[in-house]
Amino acid sequence: MNNRIAHTLAALALAAAFFTGCSKEGPGRFEGNYSFNTSGTLTLVPQGSGADTGESGSGDTGSTGGTDNSLTVSIPSEGGQMDIVTADKKSGNMIVTMRPLGGGVQVFDAVADGKTITLQPLARVLEISWNGDLLPQTATANVSVSGYGERYNDVIIFRLDYSGTCTAPDGTVYDITESRVDCVAKEND
Repeated sequence: MNNRIAHTLAALALAAAFFTGCSKEGPGRFEGNYSFNTSGTLTLVPQGSGADTGESGSGDTGSTGGTDNSLTVSIPSEGGQMDIVTADKKSGNMIVTMRPLGGGVQVFDAVADGKTITLQPLARVLEISWNGDLLPQTATANVSVSGYGERYNDVIIFRLDYSGTCTAPDGTVYDITESRVDCVAKEND
């Protein structure tokens, strides 16, 4: 009888260890090499306009969004490779590198805590397509990018926050009042 109890307890302990190991938290949950794609929109309001900072009414790149003077622009879509490595396992500090196919690299400091990884702010300059009167033009956005990610099976979904300003081709400076930017990273085999 004691032998049967011992086997049952051993089986339960083994099952608990197995299921605990499958639900990693912290840095081990996120470490790896991924392919990523980033896209989204920014809502802009002219500086000093006193405009309502609600959602844009039109959604057209470079056009006004109704009575609130806001407009919505799309950020350039990016895709490429991402590496997430542990800098300090005890503190959860990690480094996230993103290498878009078009060139360049972004390096985020990050912290993994439980089932979430938080990206620390990173300064970037983006060239954004802007609908001009006759020809498409380019606006320059000076942004700070931060956000958080959660892992689902072999995919991490990052919700990114872009803040800062965007200068239109005519020199008008806009504040970024809202961002809806996602990055989906799928672990490479």
